[in-house]
Amino acid sequence: MHSILIAQNEPRVAALLASSLHTHGFEAVIARSREQTLTLACGDHFDLLVIDFQSPDKGGLSVLETLQSSSAPLPTIALVAREAVDAIATGHNSHLSDFVIKPFRFTELLARIRLRLRKRCAAGEGALTVLRSGDIVLDLCAREARVGGRAVELTPREFVLAEAFLRNAGRVLGRDYLLSNIWGYDYDPGSNIVDVYVRHLRIKLCGRRLETIRGLGYRLS
Repeated sequence: MHSILIAQNEPRVAALLASSLHTHGFEAVIARSREQTLTLACGDHFDLLVIDFQSPDKGGLSVLETLQSSSAPLPTIALVAREAVDAIATGHNSHLSDFVIKPFRFTELLARIRLRLRKRCAAGEGALTVLRSGDIVLDLCAREARVGGRAVELTPREFVLAEAFLRNAGRVLGRDYLLSNIWGYDYDPGSNIVDVYVRHLRIKLCGRRLETIRGLGYRLS
C-alpha cells in the first residue's frame, strides 16, 4: 500500500483528502504543522507528499527547499491557488513534481498521484494494482476495465467510481460518502450526479450486481 503525506491548511479538506485516498487504497497521514511535515517527509515511510500552497509565505517553498537538500527528496504535488502559480515557479524547478490548481476535483488529484507513482505501481511494489470482483477486473495502472474478458470503456470518473465499489464489494456506500470521496470538497449535496453515474456503471460494467439499497445507498454484491 502506497503512503501519502498530506500537508493541508484546512482541517476539513485534509480529512476529506485522507478519507478519499484511503477509499482508493492509499495510506494517508495528515501533518499538522510545517515542522511535522518536514519530520515525516524526511523519513522513509512515505511515497509522496501532497502540500497546500495557501500563499508563498505559508512555508511551502521552504519545505520543498529543505526536502531538496535531503539525499532522497520525496516526490511532491502542490495544491495551488491560480494567482499563486507564478510564485511557485522556483519550487517547481527545484523539486516540485507536479501541481493542481484550486479549486480542484479529487479525480484530477488522484490521476496526478497515480502518474507520479506509476513506476513503482507497474513494478508491483506495495500497492494492489488489479481489482477483481466476479468477472469484473480493473487494472489500475493500465486504466483498463474488463467484464468476462471483454474490454469496457469507462470515463475517468466512471473508473474511479467503479474502483470504489470494487474496493468495497459487499458494503453499502451512501450517496454523501460517494459525493465527498469521488467528487471532492466542491461537490453539490443536492446533485443527482451519483445516481447518473451508477446507472452508467450498471449499463457498462455491473448490471444487477450494483444494487440500490433504499434510503442507504448502493452496494456491489
